[in-house]
Amino acid sequence: MPSTVKTRYFSQFIMPSLCVACGNPLQTTTYYKEIRSKKSSWSGKYTTEVSVKFPLCDHCAQIDESNPWYLTVIGILAGLLPVGLCLYAALIGFNADKNLLTGVIMYVVTGLPLVLVFYLVRWASMNPEKRRLNRSVRVNNFYKGGILGNDWIRFNFSNDLFASQFSSLNAGEIKTK
Repeated sequence: MPSTVKTRYFSQFIMPSLCVACGNPLQTTTYYKEIRSKKSSWSGKYTTEVSVKFPLCDHCAQIDESNPWYLTVIGILAGLLPVGLCLYAALIGFNADKNLLTGVIMYVVTGLPLVLVFYLVRWASMNPEKRRLNRSVRVNNFYKGGILGNDWIRFNFSNDLFASQFSSLNAGEIKTK
């Protein structure tokens, strides 16, 4: 059951000696999973970023570093496909009617579903353990830059044991969903 921990934002946090993903005790703390989150001001002028490193056990670190070649290929194709389809649709639409709108509509009707299929295939072929690892911790929300020092950050943890220890070590509030 996922847990949410809200704590004051510090530049560094005290980490439990547990793996953030599986909750196993750490033999060494040489592996970390870095979590980043960005927020923009309402005008888009200012961007604030937070980055926190969470410990991983040896087994989870191996899973985190593994990336089969076919997922890399699918990821590259999924990134290039929208650009290629957009250019193709624009050229076909422009040459067919001398109207760019036809090309854009053609891209939306044919290209976007194809891109979504690529991303779905990538997600479906991902190792279930890697998916579990990717969901182990997320930054839910944060506020940084307050004049009065009332900065805070909210994390979502999939491991309740890690969440409770992290909360107690960093004077946080825990909320189980």
